[in-house]
Amino acid sequence: MGKGLTLNNLQRNEEALVLLEKSARLDPKNSSAWNAYGNILFRFDRLDEALKCYNNALEIDSKRRDYWENKGICLLKLGFYEEALSAYSAAEEVVLKDKEARIKAGLGKFDLLHIEDYLSSEYFGKVNALLGLERFDEALKCLDEISALKNLGYLSGKVSKKSARYYIEIIEKCDKKIALNPSNKLWSVKAEALKRKADITFDRRDLEELVKCYDKLLEYEPNNSVIENVKNRLLWRIGSRQPTSEPTVVGGCPYKRFGKCCFRSMSQHQQSEPENCSLQSGTYRNCYVWQIDPR
Repeated sequence: MGKGLTLNNLQRNEEALVLLEKSARLDPKNSSAWNAYGNILFRFDRLDEALKCYNNALEIDSKRRDYWENKGICLLKLGFYEEALSAYSAAEEVVLKDKEARIKAGLGKFDLLHIEDYLSSEYFGKVNALLGLERFDEALKCLDEISALKNLGYLSGKVSKKSARYYIEIIEKCDKKIALNPSNKLWSVKAEALKRKADITFDRRDLEELVKCYDKLLEYEPNNSVIENVKNRLLWRIGSRQPTSEPTVVGGCPYKRFGKCCFRSMSQHQQSEPENCSLQSGTYRNCYVWQIDPR
């Protein structure tokens, strides 16, 4: 199998295909051989055969994250989104169990970074499947799971940019469905995607589009004071209107998480520690996050 993998890495695909098939047939209990054979079949776009190979690998060893992920990728390309979602969920479960075991064994920061990188990969796979199923609200929840990962280190910027691309895709898909059959739910999902994208890109155009979404939502629910309040504070943020009332907070910063301000990157005024935050004064009038997400 080693020679086949080497040929595969050298892009000598035809030779690799012959050797990897032979390895899998000669050693049918070798899960790595079936996975490698599946990978080369996938490269030749022989997806049904590749899927069988991944299933063979998983029958032998179902605790391998990469086998489940490869199966998920193959199912996505085949358009079997529900099955792909199940495959990525299984991969996620494997990673979480591995994380728990490593924590008990004394997990290091480097190990934690790689585990959360694997988790983000499985979550992104689930997002792709959910988008294929047009379950946009669930896709947003998966992206929220990725945002909640706190130990990605130098990978966090790359992951944020990838998340932003998915927010754009959700927004575009919502726009297409809204053009055909507008609904309160679609406008709400689009608004949530815009809000999360703006948190990453800080693009004023996203905020202006978000105001339009709130206008549409108010057409469905004209007496919804929560939406009206959020919209007014957003308009205040982009300089279009003064707020009708002062935001006040009892009990300290509502955006405090794990002893630190989880939105500190969104405001130049906020420091790493909440107790040093220049906005920690009972009123959060200058807080960027409070204006778009009052609590």
